[in-house]
Amino acid sequence: MLAHGSVLLQGHYNARELQSIVDTPEDSSLNEADKAIMRFAGKVVRELTSITAGDVDELRKQGLSNEDIFDIASAAAVRCFFSKTLDALGVQPDSAYNELESDLRPDAGGGPPH
Repeated sequence: MLAHGSVLLQGHYNARELQSIVDTPEDSSLNEADKAIMRFAGKVVRELTSITAGDVDELRKQGLSNEDIFDIASAAAVRCFFSKTLDALGVQPDSAYNELESDLRPDAGGGPPH
């Protein structure tokens, strides 16, 4: 999460915008395709068995190809696997985590961990 968030903070979003995307993606400044991608990826991670053909069709309506959809599903599944592996091993964030604005760090009173 730290690596991806850092990339997004470098020239794409400010801390407030990024926090809005994390907390309330449907109300954020993301375009409709990105919102659909986030919904789908969230289902892959949290509710895999609830994914329907309608979820995939929604991505296609947003202009995504079958290859794009495969990439999204794979990236979400691999990221989930990697996060669970790190959690199981008790891995702690590196020092770059402490350099994030406090609003982005749950241990500093910011948003919830994701």
